Amino acid sequence: MTLSSIVRFMSFVLTVVAAVPLYLSGEMPGIFWAASISGLSMGVMVGSKVFSRQMEFVLRILVIGTLVVLLLTGFQADDRLLNSINFLFLVTITRGMRLKTSRHFFQLIGLSFLILSVSSIINLDIAFAFSFLVYTIFLIWTLVYTHITQQVESSAHQDAVAAKASKFVTGKFLLGSSALGLGLLIFSLTVFIFFPRVSLGYFTPAKKGETVQGFSDSIDLGHFGTVGNSEKIILRLEFLSGKDNIKPETALYLRGTSFDRYDGRGWSKSNEKKSPLTRYGSDEYFSVYDRYNYERSPQRTLEYNIYQEPLHNKTPVIFSVPSLSGIKPQYNRVTHRQKRVKFFMDWMGDISHNQENYESLDYTVRSRLKISSLVNHNLTSPRYGRSIELLYTQLPTELDTRIPQLARELSGESDTSYDSAFAIEQALKWNYRYTREGAGYSVDPVANFLFERKEGHCEYFATAMVVMLRSLGIPARPVNGFLGSRYNSYGDYYIVTEGNAHSWVEVFFPNRGWVTFDPTPPTVTEELVSDSFTEMNLFLDSMKLQWYKWVVFYNLDRQILLYTGLWNTLLPDSQHIDLGTHVSAREFRMKMGSTVRNVENWKIAVLLFAFIGFVPGARFLSRAYGQRKQKKASYLGNMSLRLKKLLNRKGFSVTPGLTLPALSKQSKQVQFSAQGELDQLVVLIEKGRWDPSETVNEEKINSLYKEVSRSSTVRQ
Repeated sequence: MTLSSIVRFMSFVLTVVAAVPLYLSGEMPGIFWAASISGLSMGVMVGSKVFSRQMEFVLRILVIGTLVVLLLTGFQADDRLLNSINFLFLVTITRGMRLKTSRHFFQLIGLSFLILSVSSIINLDIAFAFSFLVYTIFLIWTLVYTHITQQVESSAHQDAVAAKASKFVTGKFLLGSSALGLGLLIFSLTVFIFFPRVSLGYFTPAKKGETVQGFSDSIDLGHFGTVGNSEKIILRLEFLSGKDNIKPETALYLRGTSFDRYDGRGWSKSNEKKSPLTRYGSDEYFSVYDRYNYERSPQRTLEYNIYQEPLHNKTPVIFSVPSLSGIKPQYNRVTHRQKRVKFFMDWMGDISHNQENYESLDYTVRSRLKISSLVNHNLTSPRYGRSIELLYTQLPTELDTRIPQLARELSGESDTSYDSAFAIEQALKWNYRYTREGAGYSVDPVANFLFERKEGHCEYFATAMVVMLRSLGIPARPVNGFLGSRYNSYGDYYIVTEGNAHSWVEVFFPNRGWVTFDPTPPTVTEELVSDSFTEMNLFLDSMKLQWYKWVVFYNLDRQILLYTGLWNTLLPDSQHIDLGTHVSAREFRMKMGSTVRNVENWKIAVLLFAFIGFVPGARFLSRAYGQRKQKKASYLGNMSLRLKKLLNRKGFSVTPGLTLPALSKQSKQVQFSAQGELDQLVVLIEKGRWDPSETVNEEKINSLYKEVSRSSTVRQ
């Protein structure tokens, strides 16, 4: 390959690598990629005589015309980011089809970097890390070849120089350059980790919210087709305490949204008024108060972190294990967002946040786990508040009469409202079949499910139970959320996917609050936690979680957490820094200072000396290494170089390849004041270098060198 073709090929490879994360995001339409790939391919083949000039002209018009149409269409949609991407690719392809000089190649390299920057905004998944690494290597290679091309262009004999230059850069040279580039990249990562973090503001990377099948702001019964069992990850959960009190794989109910209004075909909220949660105490938790639970039943606490992917819902929902007692953002001291995270609770007890639906969210939750077997459910004549009874026993006026009749039959021998709820739950669970197949349109979906089809998905089971309980005067409501999870041993956390979307029932009991019931057959649990992830999927997802935690959203809080972990590793337990109270950066420094003043352990001393002595230690090692290299080199060869540099500073005309005897003759022409000393020094160096039998008199050479260095500067 010629030098020109190498540079052209490398430039386009660089552009393709920069565009890979953008392609994986799925944001741009297929026609955009078809036009872009065609344009880039034509740029590589320009001048290769694959197409005639007329055909090249036609193809150029088609590619550029397509991108211009997409650009104009984007202006109508008023999507500024996508418009910018269209325009950037239009400029890149236009430049790529007319590459003639090294200046044009440098421009294409700059455009590829802009494409990489846009990719980092659209898609900062772990795929971006691999693309960035490959881009770094190809960038070094492309810059090397482009620089050589620039030097060839400045030569008077371009053809001859180009033929030699194309063979100049060998594989070893490129490998060495890549190693140097990777070393600089590692240094940059070190700076990234330890440099104080600041907010990114407008340039914060964001992920677009996605619609989750089986979870939305409402429940609509009656659909066609099959509900899929998607593996798209919705959230990840890390247990901090209380994990032994729950079975995350099969019994993990993550509550999202509840509903109160039934119109005969679906569920919705009748009132979406919300009030902000407030903090109590020093642990930074927003307290969640259950105003309906007065009973002091035995409880266990569960604490866990949730890393929630962005959801495209009208209400930004928070998920938690019932019953929620406290919530806080994991890291909120210096947030990567423009506004601090706040939480709200509506009148039904559902929790939401103030972040946009296109942003992921990580938060810590505390939940109360109640021991159901020790709770008194024997409430023979429950008395409900007027608001509870009015809202949660509402039913359509034209309800099929067979539904309340079936409810009375199923609960006929029950003595309490709890027994009635349990009897209806068991009847639905064992007498009806679960299926993901849609029932299609029907006038009364619940009646069709109970008396005709007798099979359906979880929303039918939950709706049927709620409607039957309400027909008996027992307050109940359906709940949307997720059930079950998959353990990832590589990262010690649990994965919840779109296929885990589920609906169940909450029944109200005075002095007890809302109690969870699940009428869906138990086979659904096995289906929701199917072993669909391979070991490679789990490993990659673990890397993805660490990428988001420690790179994409690496802020001051996580930086302090990293420092604390390193610090506490070298400290005895009595001197550990405790971040349990969510201390500020100033408090963190004070804690570290207090610990340093109480140094009583050799580990601390080692750590302090390492920190304090890093710079002088590095300088000492550098000097020692330099002296070692000097000893290996020839003393006289080194002295020869020093003398040339000295004479150059004093005004001698020192050119590459000029010998010391030639410089000695030059001293006579310029009437150098230390001409005699210089002649003696040159003789000693030359004899020592080229006569093996000659004894090197280092003391004499050093003395003459000092005399020459003290002489006056030559004036031309």
